[in-house]
Amino acid sequence: MNDVVSRRDELLMNAKMVRSLLLQHEKQKKFCASQKKIRVFFGGNRTGKTVAGAQEVVRYVFGIHEHRKVVAPVEIWCACPSYDLQLDTTQKKLQELIPPSRIRDITYAKKNVWGRVELDNGSVITFKSYEMGREKFQGAGKRLIWFDEEPPRDVWEECFVRVDASIPLDIIMTMTPVNGMTWVYNEIYLNTSNNDIEVISATWEDNPWLTSEEKDRMTRGLTADALIVRREGKFIQRTGLVCNWFTRSAHIINQMYRDPAWNIYRIIDFGWNTSKTCVLWIGLDSFDRAYVFDGIYANMVDDDDLAKMIKEREATFRVARCWADSQPDRINSLKKNGVYCESVKKTAGEGNWDTFRAESMFRFGNINPVTGQTSFFISSALTMYDHDTNQEVNWFMKELESLRWKERRTSMGMVSKPEWDKDNCPIKGAHFDAIDCFSYFAAMVNRKSAKYADTMASDREETVPTRARVVNPLVGF
Repeated sequence: MNDVVSRRDELLMNAKMVRSLLLQHEKQKKFCASQKKIRVFFGGNRTGKTVAGAQEVVRYVFGIHEHRKVVAPVEIWCACPSYDLQLDTTQKKLQELIPPSRIRDITYAKKNVWGRVELDNGSVITFKSYEMGREKFQGAGKRLIWFDEEPPRDVWEECFVRVDASIPLDIIMTMTPVNGMTWVYNEIYLNTSNNDIEVISATWEDNPWLTSEEKDRMTRGLTADALIVRREGKFIQRTGLVCNWFTRSAHIINQMYRDPAWNIYRIIDFGWNTSKTCVLWIGLDSFDRAYVFDGIYANMVDDDDLAKMIKEREATFRVARCWADSQPDRINSLKKNGVYCESVKKTAGEGNWDTFRAESMFRFGNINPVTGQTSFFISSALTMYDHDTNQEVNWFMKELESLRWKERRTSMGMVSKPEWDKDNCPIKGAHFDAIDCFSYFAAMVNRKSAKYADTMASDREETVPTRARVVNPLVGF
């Protein structure tokens, strides 16, 4: 009798799963029916894009796709920005669709977060985080890869070179373009000539289950720009990541060595307890390409110790100019210790300071669409030990991938502002201090200061050899 009841319950759960797969609005149906190898679902919040992605995963793992040939068992990757987000997005939707009785085994990436799920038919779903980096996305033999929200470009590209000749690979992406006009805009959204790509866009109006009251509630307090992104799923600037031009593959250099021909700039952002004291040494070559080849990134560093650390780093090369955050007392304290710098001029003409800094950094970091080249590079050696993840992390890279434009929550909703959201730095005891340093450099590098040049020439002893030796920036980290 118990076997009969269990079998009946299993059949009911399977029937519920199939019904859930059929419950789709027109844009979700179009996404499912597309025969393209790459399918991208751009949608605003609550347009059903994540549900559509989860439904596709279930169709593949059970071999029940109504529009393409899928033979189970299969291997699938589900990837999203972080494991914390996975718990409330991709994993939650899959838990709603997959009957528990069909799950044979679960391996957890962290508490309550799925890392690998094996089903009773042998299909395997592996969950990945963009934070893991490109190297963790190596491995062929996948039948489907699902990107929920925009991945870094190098992660996206890595998945295309891992194709098994005997297994067809389909790729789906479901996302709201909150990061602005990134590589996805140019290479996918506008790439209408690629016959392997189909783009489906959905707005709130495409979701028949979204009530007028819910739409009104989500609309209240949104600026016109934010509303375009969150209601219509369209690309726009000034929302999402400030440094949306940054990619690891284009901007990070392994074993970067200082070129004696560079003009060297030292940039300082003062900190203490709740923010880092950050110093960046940036080399500028004859083509105005900037190389961040060395740095200091630490809490609780007093000015005496900071001056000593700076002098040790600069024992073999000359600094052309130095700018520091506008703290006269600390600038004077460094001067007493023989370290000279001038205050950053925090002016932006008629514009906003954060917008001006973002545009200044963009001019260096943007990847030229014609040449595919950038004018900004950072050393892979700018690392620190992260006790939360128990691994070395590149602190500058972590900041570049995390700083967002501020979206201020009010009683009426969410408002996007042309202001950096510096209260949510992923590194403990930091306040996006490395980005502050680089933005000071980008904003100030072309401003003239004859007085400062004269001060540097007269106050600093000429002890630096004419042609400094090349220093490996790995030393000292």
